[in-house]
Formats: sequence, structure tokens, C-alpha cells
Amino acid sequence: SGSMFTLEISAEMSPGATLLSCEPVLNSEPAKDAVVAARPSTEPLPRLTGRILLAEDVPANQKLIAFLLQKWGAEIHVVDNGALAVATAIDAKHAGAPFDLILMDIQMPEMDGYTATAALRSQGYPGRIIALTAHASDEDRDRCLASGFDGFAVKPIQKDQLYATCREHLEASHAMPLTLSIAD
Repeated sequence: SGSMFTLEISAEMSPGATLLSCEPVLNSEPAKDAVVAARPSTEPLPRLTGRILLAEDVPANQKLIAFLLQKWGAEIHVVDNGALAVATAIDAKHAGAPFDLILMDIQMPEMDGYTATAALRSQGYPGRIIALTAHASDEDRDRCLASGFDGFAVKPIQKDQLYATCREHLEASHAMPLTLSIAD
């Protein structure tokens, strides 16, 4: 009594298909089936292009976020703590293949996201770093941005918000001017 649950399932609709919708049960009234007209399929989301480093310690979050990002077209590398994120990002930069975006959980073992981001910035890491956190207040956002993060995404993950945030920062990352050094 008093609980409402929502289940969202991604599925492709055939043209002309109809959806059955069930109204919630409130005050012990029986649910009523209703036929809802299928909306025409929308254009597919533009693919995300780029290499993304996901620093997240919770296996379920790793799987969900990696699944979504791969589905959207990104190449994903996952690490489970901040120390590995720093080492992996710096190694990739030195190898000439830096990540286009880092998604950094704030609370991780060994090294948290704030410390990892500070370490990357102190080593001259110029790439985009997005904070992933369950703390969603304006103060939390401001603290993340002041700590060297370029953006902020809230957990639990909202796939539309995650997609929009990643797309915005990947586009900005791809628009960054290249610096070339020519040796004599």
C-alpha cells in the first residue's frame, strides 16, 4: 500500500504496434488495462565517438554505465579506483592515445575522485573529467567544478542525462585545439 514501481524496458516497436498500459493500483482499486497508441519511432541518437575511461568501484554501476556507453558507440575502459584511473589516464596520454573523457566516481577505495582528479590536473592532464556522484546539491556540483572536474553527473544514472553529458563533453574534447611540437 502506498508504493509505486516503474519499470523501463528498451525495445524496438514495429510500425502500427500498440502498447498495453496498466494504470497504478491506488487505494486498493483494481488496475484497468488501457491501449495506448504507439508513438512513431524517433531518430536514433547520434553515436558517441571517443574513448572513455570509467572509474567506478561498484560492479553493478560498471556494467550498467559501460553497457550504455558501448551501446551509444563509445570505446570504454573500466578501472575500479582512483589510483588506477590516474595511472591509466597518464599512461594513455604518454602513449599518444589519451582518453577523450573520464567519468570519475567521487567515492572509491584507495583514492577518491577528488584526489584522483587533483592528481591528474597536477600532472598537466588537460582532458575532460566528469564527476559521478550520488550527492546532487548545488553545493556538491560547485565543489566538483572547483576541484578540477569539467562536469557533473548524478547517480543513480539517468540514461538521458548521462548521454547528454557525455555527448557535450566529447564534442568539446574533439573541438580542443591540437598542440604540435616540431623538433629541429
